[in-house]
Amino acid sequence: MFHVKRGFFAGAAAVVAVVLAAGPATASGWTIVPAGQSAWLISISADSGSDAWAVGGPGRFAEHWNGSSWKQATVPAPPFVVRGFTLYSVSAASPTDAWAFGHGYEKSLAYHWNGKAWTLAASNLDWLGAADLGPGDAYSAGPGLDHWNGSSWAATSFPDPGNPGALTMGGGADAVALAAISAAAADDIWAVGTYATNTTCRCQTQTFALHWDGTSWSEVAMPPVDRSTDPNLEYRLTSIDAISPSDAWAAGYTDDAGSTSSLGTLIEHWDGTRWSIVPAPSPGTAPRLTGVSGTSPASAWAVGYDTPAGESGPQTLTLNWDGTSWTTVASPNPDGPSQLEAVSSIPGSSTVWAAGLTGGTYNPAGGLSGSPNPLTLENG
Repeated sequence: MFHVKRGFFAGAAAVVAVVLAAGPATASGWTIVPAGQSAWLISISADSGSDAWAVGGPGRFAEHWNGSSWKQATVPAPPFVVRGFTLYSVSAASPTDAWAFGHGYEKSLAYHWNGKAWTLAASNLDWLGAADLGPGDAYSAGPGLDHWNGSSWAATSFPDPGNPGALTMGGGADAVALAAISAAAADDIWAVGTYATNTTCRCQTQTFALHWDGTSWSEVAMPPVDRSTDPNLEYRLTSIDAISPSDAWAAGYTDDAGSTSSLGTLIEHWDGTRWSIVPAPSPGTAPRLTGVSGTSPASAWAVGYDTPAGESGPQTLTLNWDGTSWTTVASPNPDGPSQLEAVSSIPGSSTVWAAGLTGGTYNPAGGLSGSPNPLTLENG
């Protein structure tokens, strides 16, 4: 199954043209808002009703929401060749301050938005997740952890979950890797990832969380993988959203020892004291959550995809938290196979954006091929 955060885009030579309807379409509160063609979206970040960014590929694909429509923006090419480059994450702190990160086969790149243009800011670090707090304070994670101090990016050490008391820069014998990062404030930042509990085979992974309190990073225990009925079970976290000191969500999926097919959805919650797994629907076949975002203890969204009964390919999946439980909410699939890869709630608003891709050709053995189109959904 095609999943841009941990896979690749197959069969690029087979182009399938897909044209989104000129007007909006809805499904249970979700509205399709057209956003370009012949690309896919991986990350989205909205800081207001008139300012949001969505990025993806192929290449340096970026779209900006100005309050009325999505417009493609120019992200300049670097002065060197980067094969297979894709933008994987974006974080916007204000209309004049946003970061976008991506990587290709040889290099990773960081781009900064100053309100007028995107410029190349750094290269050769590892970036998957982004957290922009302001012009002089930003973070990125995956597999290591990097910090922007207003003038430069630098790799940062953090507690090694597989070797208590030690620090790591990521990697190592226990295969430490961060997957996502989110900041509620300068002294309340969360990052999540995995490490191998068996360093001989670098397998039997366990999830972990890191918290920044304004002074230092510390490891915070997450629920251990329950292998009582499945010795190969793994937890995979793909996203996190820090809302307040007593409210944060992490989402992802479960699988069998790194299988490409997920077994079920996974949602975990921080209540100010501990992380715990919260029951969530796992509809269809191979359900996978790729994004989570909340605004209060009584409101959060998780998005991803699954293959419903009777369908031959993946379809969008959205879950809603109402303060008591997670429930499935219908979401549109405008042109055949569709996936959601990210979600972003607008601060102080009930409006939520979700982004992904739609269209292309699906083959169970090879995943999604061809040329899909960007998919952006609005709710609220």
